[in-house]
Amino acid sequence: MWKTPEGERTLKGGEAAFVIEAISSLWDELEGQFAYDEDDDCTPWNIPIFDRLGGGQKIALLASVGRALLREDVTSPELNAINEATVGVIFDYAKALLQFELDSDEGEEEDRRTWRRLLLGASELGTWPADDPPPAESCDEFWEWESLLDGLADKILWDDDWRAEEVFVDSPPRVANAIKESMGINPNYYTDIAPDPNDSELQDARKTLNELTGRSRKF
Repeated sequence: MWKTPEGERTLKGGEAAFVIEAISSLWDELEGQFAYDEDDDCTPWNIPIFDRLGGGQKIALLASVGRALLREDVTSPELNAINEATVGVIFDYAKALLQFELDSDEGEEEDRRTWRRLLLGASELGTWPADDPPPAESCDEFWEWESLLDGLADKILWDDDWRAEEVFVDSPPRVANAIKESMGINPNYYTDIAPDPNDSELQDARKTLNELTGRSRKF
């Protein structure tokens, strides 16, 4: 379960299918970085609270957040910066893959619509007004699809306070606390610690990701 703006819920149907594909793709990226020990050399997410974590921590967080989003028997985790940033990275990476899909000229056009199909499947198509329908699957305007993806993210994430960590870190404690209070941010929102898995716990996280994504990846 996940605490969304629409209440505690588990992702289902097209929503779940989109997030599962995004998690699977992000997992590949994180494992690639982890294998080549690139964590200290690249920060592709531009989210400092996530970028500074080790490779094993990122994989463990992806598994933990994925379970919460997709499993009904999982208690909703604390909505702290590290958990919400991980969900944010899932959507940011999906957006990057969508952009690549739209810009790509490799392969047959019909085979280059994976993320567009997933986004349409994740949207509540029956609620669209007649004078403002969703984009056609063949549409190659990024802003049309970005709007759809951002709308999907907004149904899961309350806001993007997790992007603003540096504002509070660079401010005097009294000022930072006053800003947090005025914005309704938990005082410990940015200070909760990410998991730091040992080898056995990391393998468990990978097993969880295999189960969530329907894969049989071996390590």
